[in-house]
Amino acid sequence: MRINPALTATVQGPKDRKNLSDAPSAPGGPEVGVKPRILLVDDEHAIVESLRYALEKEGYEVLEAADGGEALDLAKTKKPDVVLLDVMLPGMSGFEVCRVLRNESTVPILMITARADEPDRVVGLDLGADDYIVKPFSVREVLARVRAALRRAQATSPSRDEVLQVA
Repeated sequence: MRINPALTATVQGPKDRKNLSDAPSAPGGPEVGVKPRILLVDDEHAIVESLRYALEKEGYEVLEAADGGEALDLAKTKKPDVVLLDVMLPGMSGFEVCRVLRNESTVPILMITARADEPDRVVGLDLGADDYIVKPFSVREVLARVRAALRRAQATSPSRDEVLQVA
């Protein structure tokens, strides 16, 4: 049996203690030393606080935007690994944000919205969302879907810090 050394620690004293908070809490979670960046786009403060707390506890770096324009700016400058996107935003709708993001990026987009009707789900997915989660939702399920999106993205693309070299 092979043991992952990142999940073990020898504690000898306060200065020698290893911090295991960076270790993944579940398969597909953040790797040791790497904090996947999640862009959380919602204008409902309670939802943002709840998801931010859970995501940070899982080891993710969380960026927040309350409207579509701010979301697009953050996506362009901070290069998130996953976007959690509400549909009903002030100004630009989440559907429009999704369309713009998908035209510019392959970042996984998970729609999180109260709009549960089938036509809304179909539109979101057809515009490029990778998943569609209806409010109210289970935070544990959202975390599992984020991990799944990260696994799929990591299997198909280089990290945001890798440089592509062409011979």
